[in-house]
Amino acid sequence: RRLGEKFADGGSQTLQDINEGGDGGRGQIPFHLGDKTFGKLCAVGQFFLRKSLQDTQLLQSASDTHGSTSFLKNLKKKFSFTKMNVKLILKFIISKLQASSIIQECNLMSIGSEKEREKMSNRQRTGAGVIDKERKKDDNVVKVSSKEEKDNLRKRKSRRRRIMQDRYMAYVGSYSYNGKAKGITVYDVDVMDGSFKYRCEEKVDNSSYLTVSNDGRTLYSIADEGIVSFRILENGALARLNSKNIKGMRGCHISTDAEDKYIFVSGYHDGKETVLRLNPDGTVGEITDGVYHKGLGSVAERTFRPHVSCGRRTPDGNFVMVADLGIDQVKIYRFDAVKGTMTVVDAIRCELESAPRHFIFSKDGRFIYLMYEVKNVIDVFTYAYEEGFRAPKIEKIQTITSTAPQRLSQLTAACAIRMSEDEKYLYCSNAGDNSVSVYSRDEDTGLLTLICCLPISGDYPKDIAIFPDGKHLASINHGTNDI
Repeated sequence: RRLGEKFADGGSQTLQDINEGGDGGRGQIPFHLGDKTFGKLCAVGQFFLRKSLQDTQLLQSASDTHGSTSFLKNLKKKFSFTKMNVKLILKFIISKLQASSIIQECNLMSIGSEKEREKMSNRQRTGAGVIDKERKKDDNVVKVSSKEEKDNLRKRKSRRRRIMQDRYMAYVGSYSYNGKAKGITVYDVDVMDGSFKYRCEEKVDNSSYLTVSNDGRTLYSIADEGIVSFRILENGALARLNSKNIKGMRGCHISTDAEDKYIFVSGYHDGKETVLRLNPDGTVGEITDGVYHKGLGSVAERTFRPHVSCGRRTPDGNFVMVADLGIDQVKIYRFDAVKGTMTVVDAIRCELESAPRHFIFSKDGRFIYLMYEVKNVIDVFTYAYEEGFRAPKIEKIQTITSTAPQRLSQLTAACAIRMSEDEKYLYCSNAGDNSVSVYSRDEDTGLLTLICCLPISGDYPKDIAIFPDGKHLASINHGTNDI
């Protein structure tokens, strides 16, 4: 991955600390490569690039793992490699391949002489396999039995799972225009004592709303340029994959479907819902559809024209529902899962100036919880669909306040709605009176009961996050820039 990052950088001229303190602990070693060795290194670099960064732009002119002549020439211009000194790099790469158990995936046949390649081929065919981790002075190749390697691999994976199973990360999006944040802040989360520990930041132009794919491998963020995707590495760090323009004004909400095949971007400023295809590697693909809402709300400043605020695909996959707080509707679109297109079939028509902002589904798909920003209530709906009908059957069964019955402020706006992992509780944050309401949820009927409405320590809780153990809640406070 480290080598792949250097190739993707495009302007790197050194490989820093590549031997991690080896050879007398030299901290920075410039490697200058000749044409032949450079070609061999490119083959390995391409592999790392595909595995870690999925940077297709740099690889677009490569015809195979060895790279075409024109491709090597293009890379040659990006670096100042002139002297052959690649032996240590290759040893490091191979040892890392062994450590990460992907030696068989890399096409190492491009490394070394014909005789060495023949030996490597024979070792692979016989199930022998790897270069010893310890750097021996005579650079002898030792054979490790396939069974032994598999056992070691199994032990490493088991140990890694034990280490990571109780570790969690938090990713917080921030506007970067004022220079106080870079975009996405990464925190280590202590679930037991309910705390965040700052780790690092990833640069994204005005990151706001974030979402994680259902398989937990990819993070998506709103950005000025559209959407940015990141690979979530095993240690929780982020590696940027790609970005895509949505051909509209910046979004305010994103969500993926259950199978991580599509991502839905809601545009508050232009009243547009955009659908983009997701590639198997998690990168964002092409736009498959984009629908602009039309119509008028009221004469109020905030709710008089389309403001799309939330869009999600229904759990059964048949429809996409899009909340528009400007025209007080939740439009229902039939969704073509092959083409990725939407066709409007119905709508939930809400009260004037109620401003439906966000909604969530129960995991079983039987209930919808719709939160209203201006009206300050949560509506509970049942959801059912029978094959052959044009639209689903949606019925309201409850309306409950989003804040305390006695409001602390008349200028209150409901902001975010979340559910606990076990779906026994639902939470709603409110700006103005700066509170979070806690509800118990009946799993059979879907009905909510208000338990309490708690104050937060900051201003404008624009979003909330529930800890995995359900014992802590994080309020992301937009007004005071704290958590």
